Amino acid sequence: MQWCAEVWGKTIAPNVQGLWERVKNVFGLSDGIIKGDWSTAWTEAKKIVENVVGIIKNSLTPLTDFAKKIWDGVKGAWTSAWEGLKAAVKGPIDAIISFFAPVIEAVQKVIKGIEAANQFITGEFQSTRPRGARLYAFQLYALHKNNSMELRKFKM
Repeated sequence: MQWCAEVWGKTIAPNVQGLWERVKNVFGLSDGIIKGDWSTAWTEAKKIVENVVGIIKNSLTPLTDFAKKIWDGVKGAWTSAWEGLKAAVKGPIDAIISFFAPVIEAVQKVIKGIEAANQFITGEFQSTRPRGARLYAFQLYALHKNNSMELRKFKM
């Protein structure tokens, strides 16, 4: 109901009030054409066109305002829904990540330990024995936690 009152106030009322002015413009245009006063006819024709443009503009303004209100409402609803969805999904995802974080960290430590052991334990046998002699000893390099290396010799 209020929208109808706004439409009346913005479109119909000004158009009805300006009706007498439009009638005067039409008579002025006709009078200018009949008398051959082209300056007056041209001025009255411009006023008629301006009035028609004003009527169209006044008639469309409430519709465009109404469409803008609808668009703003849809946009606001979409934004709220999107933010709600993000909030609803973020909590469970964060919970899953925090649940698996210690497991992932433990697996990473194991992998790093295996890499370190694989990288620094060579297991090479060194022998200066002549061909056909028996192996009495071998050497192995060991890596300590403080990154120092130690050569260990083993006798058989």
